[in-house]
Amino acid sequence: MEENTKGGDLVCQAYDAVSQMIFNYRIIPGQSVSDFVLSRELGISRTPIRSAIMMLLSEGILEANGKGFKVIRINSNFLKDLYTVRRVVEPTVLAYIIGKGVSSEKIDELKHSYDDFNAALNSGDYSDLPLLKANIYRVFVSFAESKEFTFVHKNYFNHYLMILPFTFLLDPSIFDEFFSEVVRSLEAGDKETAGKALENMLEKEESELEEIFDSNDSRTLYGRVSDLLK
Repeated sequence: MEENTKGGDLVCQAYDAVSQMIFNYRIIPGQSVSDFVLSRELGISRTPIRSAIMMLLSEGILEANGKGFKVIRINSNFLKDLYTVRRVVEPTVLAYIIGKGVSSEKIDELKHSYDDFNAALNSGDYSDLPLLKANIYRVFVSFAESKEFTFVHKNYFNHYLMILPFTFLLDPSIFDEFFSEVVRSLEAGDKETAGKALENMLEKEESELEEIFDSNDSRTLYGRVSDLLK
């Protein structure tokens, strides 16, 4: 019951609920966000909903829209900026983790997160795919055991979550090949091979996403992704 829940917990609950509506394209880019509507739909009072909206505003997922707020729009500039950041951050994290060394138990944890993602992908039920793919990255970054890397990763990763559903429209072998190389590199302590695999994956992913955005109307794309995740 809401009355028995601490205020901080309610804000977290509201943040998780609203952010998942955005990342699963139940609220699409460019759409206005109303604390009144969200409160009624989620069954959470307006005060924690407003706090959640402020958090998403500070993270750059929402932006001011007159007297209200709306979800940021996804376009080629957004894509370019995101992948520029990924090319700076992710090779550094990858090299640090491989240099540090990873236990076989942690590698198994990474493999399990990938297996969970693939099982959902092959089942045809895509509703949990964004969370499952995001979990693969979160498990991997946790290997660094670094508050600094975790902080930097979180700051841009929510922007990646905005793009992530579109990666399900791409050739799945792009990510499969990258993941296989990274696991082999983790086991062998091979920074160079892992770095090349990451570079190739980012280049292919960005190129194919650019082609999708350039050849399709945004609203049509949002609709495709929204239907895919239902």
